[in-house]
Amino acid sequence: AEVDVEIKKLTAPPPPAQYC
Repeated sequence: AEVDVEIKKLTAPPPPAQYC
């Protein structure tokens, strides 16, 4: 589900500089 993806992103390590 979309919520699961968001939770995984929050729990996962910070991604590379993507938000320029």
